[in-house]
Amino acid sequence: MVSNVELWDSTLREGEQQQGVHFSLEEKKEIGWTLFESGLAQTLEIHCYEGYTSKEAYELAKEFGPERVVLHHRSLASDIDVSKGCGAPIAMYLGISDIHLATMHLTREDAIEKIDKDLRYAEEVGVRVRKFTLEDATRADLGTLKEAARRIEKAGAETLCIADTVGSAFPDEYRRLIEEVGKGLDIPILAHCHNDLGLALANCLSAYQAGVRKFNVSVLGLGERCGITRTEDLATAFRKMGLDIRTEALRDVCETVAKFSGIRPNPHDPVVGDNAFSHKAGVHARKILENPAAYEPYSPEIVGRSRSIILSGLSGKSNVLIKLKEYGITEVRDDLLERLTEEIKKRAYDSRYDISDSEFEEIASKILNIKDVDLARRRKFPRSTEVIVFVDVKPDHTAKVARSIRKEIREAGSIAEITGEYDLLVSVKTGSISLADHYVDQIRAIDGVDKTLTSFVLKRWR
Repeated sequence: MVSNVELWDSTLREGEQQQGVHFSLEEKKEIGWTLFESGLAQTLEIHCYEGYTSKEAYELAKEFGPERVVLHHRSLASDIDVSKGCGAPIAMYLGISDIHLATMHLTREDAIEKIDKDLRYAEEVGVRVRKFTLEDATRADLGTLKEAARRIEKAGAETLCIADTVGSAFPDEYRRLIEEVGKGLDIPILAHCHNDLGLALANCLSAYQAGVRKFNVSVLGLGERCGITRTEDLATAFRKMGLDIRTEALRDVCETVAKFSGIRPNPHDPVVGDNAFSHKAGVHARKILENPAAYEPYSPEIVGRSRSIILSGLSGKSNVLIKLKEYGITEVRDDLLERLTEEIKKRAYDSRYDISDSEFEEIASKILNIKDVDLARRRKFPRSTEVIVFVDVKPDHTAKVARSIRKEIREAGSIAEITGEYDLLVSVKTGSISLADHYVDQIRAIDGVDKTLTSFVLKRWR
């Protein structure tokens, strides 16, 4: 099925409104190009207000071109004047619910007139309005909302955004609202859904059923409060619906944003979470061995992932067979397989923890009579290695060094300022000890670092 949906990415705009998230200009450029090259964004939304955001907006519009960027700001003549000098179309917004209008001391009639006035001003000064957002539309008076939409279309804005600003709408409500507001209009509608009730994805899919083909998304769902619709979720859902949308680069895109934002996916997050394609129960592993579709809604490869098999007290022979294949062992005697499975289950039950790769290698080497070092060398995929790096920095260099680590070392999972002899604690996950050594050397080479102390994580106890 041909894809006719447009993803208007808001990672650089809404995403920066999340607590603790700040992107440098160069980071914004890298994120933007990563999104465009992956095919996961057709338009980038960026802030544009008086001051540093307008300077960055100018640079980003020049970097990506005016057809790929929209400058996001208030429905205000002074903001239009600022964006006019940046050379890109704009996306304006105005709160339309009674709650928002009261905070601006506007009546419903005042809001309608303001929309008219601001859009006429944009036309007069030659600024193209690609989107006008009716903020908090899902809690607005329906009559006011419909009149505002009619005026927005008449004034020449190219897209109308119906925003569920506080994530309070339910899917059926959102679909009916879009259908009602869209009656008699030719202007395309864009869905902007917040995730306060965990319904952002469901609301976007309801909007799609109502005919919407433009959607605001943010990588990792970054945004105010609970964020907005996650790029990775909506893109994968559309792919599963049969739309022609590229998703193979989703993991790389998410890792890039995680690196610069400092926000890591939750293990249980769909698509990019560590557990998204992990299988633990023996019956699951047995069916996965026969046909992965038995317990996977889509192949992990289409989103740049791979599946993992967990060894535990719930494991069966199939778990062990799949794990052995990772080491290139495709045949094993039934009695040895039985012993190996029972030993794994016993050790997991005794410890009440999953069996790590190093533990599996130890057990398997004894039962299969293979040296554990030889078994480790057979492994097709590198074992994940985690190191904790304690970093001592020069006075007044802590923030600078932390930012440099975040920017230069993609595998840095967490960076914390600590008390004691050292100033920073950095967790780095990678595929081998040699790569871990390389990243530690990179940390030592950063200006302001005096010394480091490194420890390898053998096992995490939960």
